[in-house]
Parts: sequence; C-alpha cells; structure tokens
Amino acid sequence: MALPKDILELRSKRESLEAEKRSLAEEKRKKREKLKALEQMIIVELTNSNEKTRQDLSQLDSNIDDLEHRVERAREEAENENNGLDRLNVQITDEAVEETMENEMETAIVSESSTSSSENQDEKTGQENEKKKR
Repeated sequence: MALPKDILELRSKRESLEAEKRSLAEEKRKKREKLKALEQMIIVELTNSNEKTRQDLSQLDSNIDDLEHRVERAREEAENENNGLDRLNVQITDEAVEETMENEMETAIVSESSTSSSENQDEKTGQENEKKKR
C-alpha cells in the first residue's frame, strides 16, 4: 500500500528536520567543548601569569630587603665613622693641648736661657768695658 503523496512529503520534511536537529546538537556539543577548552586555556594562562607576578613580587621584596639592609649598614658605618672622628678629634685636641703646653714650656726655657745668656753677655761686656777702662 502506497502512502499518499502529502504524507510522504511530511515524512521527508520530518526526516530533514531531524537530521538538522542532530547536526545542530552536534555543533552545539562541539562549541561547548571548544568553550570549555578555551576556559581551561584561560585558566592556565592566568595561573601562569599569576605565578610570574608572584615571582616578580618576591624578587622585588628581596631587592627591597637587600636595599634596606644596605641603607642600615651605611647608616651604621656613618655613625661609626662619626664616633671614630669624634674620638679622633678628642685625641687631636688632647695632643694639640699637650703640644701647646710643651711649646710654651720650651719657649719659657729658651727665654730663661736667653735671659741668662744675655745677662752673662752683659756681665762679660761690662767686664770687658772695665778692662778697657783700666
């Protein structure tokens, strides 16, 4: 028994729509898989980027710590130098005072010697004058 033409056309149209439905479902599945793969790739890229940023931050922290230690050492060295210079200034001042006192004492001794020498010379000159008068 042959089916009427209009039923055959409807059946053909239904089969065509069912095939299209399967094709669209397959395309939908493939696009969902692609979307999932892209999301996973983005996650991997973000994870790598975050890890690199963490490493950069860690390196920056390390550099900051290193520079802070250098600044602290420089301050300590400057402080130690200043303390050393203060001690040196005290020593130099003490030595200058001692040297000044020694110079003053030498000057006094030389003055006394010159005074004695000049007195001796005055006496000699006076004795020579007396001899000449005689």
